[in-house]
Amino acid sequence: MVGGGGKDSESVEAIGLEHSFVLSPTMSSIPGLLTLCPSRAELLVAREPLHQLYTVEKQPFARGKFAAVKRCRNVLNGEQFAAKLIRKRRRGGGPTPESLHEAAVLDLCRSCPHIVQLVQLYDTPLETILILQLATGGELQSVLDRDEIPEEKHVVRLLRQVLGGLLFLHNFDIAHLDLKPQNLLLTGPFPECDIKLCDFGIARHIARGADMREILGTPDYVAPEILNYEPISLATDMWSVGVLAYVLLTGCTPFGGETKQETFCNITRCQLEFPDELFQDVSPTAIEFISNLLTHDPSTRLTAQCCLHHSWLNIGPSTDKIPSFLPSEDSSTLSCNNIPVPDDEDLEDRQTRADSAYHNTFDKLFVGGQTAPKIGVACAANAVPLSTASSKLVVLPKRIGTAPTKNSLTPYAFLRF
Repeated sequence: MVGGGGKDSESVEAIGLEHSFVLSPTMSSIPGLLTLCPSRAELLVAREPLHQLYTVEKQPFARGKFAAVKRCRNVLNGEQFAAKLIRKRRRGGGPTPESLHEAAVLDLCRSCPHIVQLVQLYDTPLETILILQLATGGELQSVLDRDEIPEEKHVVRLLRQVLGGLLFLHNFDIAHLDLKPQNLLLTGPFPECDIKLCDFGIARHIARGADMREILGTPDYVAPEILNYEPISLATDMWSVGVLAYVLLTGCTPFGGETKQETFCNITRCQLEFPDELFQDVSPTAIEFISNLLTHDPSTRLTAQCCLHHSWLNIGPSTDKIPSFLPSEDSSTLSCNNIPVPDDEDLEDRQTRADSAYHNTFDKLFVGGQTAPKIGVACAANAVPLSTASSKLVVLPKRIGTAPTKNSLTPYAFLRF
């Protein structure tokens, strides 16, 4: 069955008999969404039924709230792909603005080697189906799930590829907004493989000077400006890069708490630590790299371009070339390496403001009050906000993992796909 089963589900053969597609611009209340232009849609949207060209496995190898991903095979040449089946809001309706947006972003990035490729697009009464390049090595998260801490040289090589893909996106003013190991796919067995960014369901086009505010992302990787409901930017991705580097080098997340509320509070306070037991074998330049990304002020974070020129990512031999679209090393933008160090008074004031912002924001988010932001928020009915008189938080790195805790909260509508 396609789309996770249920009485409305039909076989691939049945739903592949009909197809239609909306080519008009996306009409959505969600800012920053793109859509396919008619000429590109004409090339990508399949006109024949799905089953004439692909056989799709019944069981998904990945599943989210609104989508499932299954292996499929081209019946003509046997080549394998991944089929992402995105459920529609109503039977027989057009594609959702989010599915059109993801297709448009993928199509825009079709020449980037570090972003998964969109091959074809199908529209059926129940689902929009993206046929994607298959990364046979699975998610990067699977490496961490095996309690395997990658060697620093492998982290460097993979991060260069992640940043190459991110720079490509940022050159089009697109922020991914959900960078994490689950959204980084391996092309083969680790570590002798390449990496590709995937899952652009909550990516946003952020016009220059735009004031865009949304509550979205994944708890351990979300930036403080999102939690504080402040404007997001391309720099929001760079915070996630810093968390990703920390996680890959240690297997732990820098701000993880026992609950999601505690994790969020740790992030907004932004008290970054590098415990000796975790970083004794990590180079000082790696620590500097992370420190220059995990800064509370987005304007002080390294850009993707700066990161690719950072000394840590350019130590030792590398077979990866700097992307051809990367400006030369003498670019004036490289001055962002000079990150100011806040004084103690500033840190104390920042902590006070962060604590206040945390309690003001999450009392509304988890209770679902009338003044809570509406975009991208799914308030949990049984969630209880932290009291302002709660006991002192202990900020310690937490072992990263995918298994949800019992009765865990889901504060984001777009955690998966």
